[in-house]
Amino acid sequence: MASGHPSDTIRNYFWGTRLLRRAEIDALFPTAEVRFEKALGMVKSYYVIDRIRSSSPVSAPAPGNPPRSTPLHSPSSA
Repeated sequence: MASGHPSDTIRNYFWGTRLLRRAEIDALFPTAEVRFEKALGMVKSYYVIDRIRSSSPVSAPAPGNPPRSTPLHSPSSA
């Protein structure tokens, strides 16, 4: 995606980005809990929580692996 002018790079990045719909998020993370944040009564962003299942009440991720809580891009943070 090499372009001559920096504004071309920004424009290509902006128009090449697509936000996910709730159904797409559910399909990507079928076992996770999908939550949302609202602002002024409208959904502002979604985030996904995938809890690690184990027999102990508290479990930590393996070293070097972050927990699977994935904040998703929202239009208001752009």
